[in-house]
Amino acid sequence: MSFPQAQDIAITTATGGGATVYSSVVRGRIAAVKYTKATGSPLASSTDITVTLEDSGQAVQTFTNINATAVRYPVAAANLPSGAASTVSEAPIFAVNERVKAVVASGGNTKVGTLTVVVA
Repeated sequence: MSFPQAQDIAITTATGGGATVYSSVVRGRIAAVKYTKATGSPLASSTDITVTLEDSGQAVQTFTNINATAVRYPVAAANLPSGAASTVSEAPIFAVNERVKAVVASGGNTKVGTLTVVVA
């Protein structure tokens, strides 16, 4: 039996406002992704964060112009075996032995924040 785990991923942007950061290897359902705005030198209000799984490229979550602490519960679009859209609109996202990758854009010069990934 697997137990839920939370991994914090520290973000520090480069001079140009960008960063690419990773979790350690995770296994299980991506239950939540939380962005925590720092109290000192926070990411700019124009910050975009794109969260994917590193190896598969599976989209997990996108934060656009994030300017406050926020929690999201990501899901993927569901499909039938034929590839057609399902009447079930969402399905959980699973990671199998891969890292969660976050790409930060427009974050400001050497600004900080934290992503927390909850895997159940």
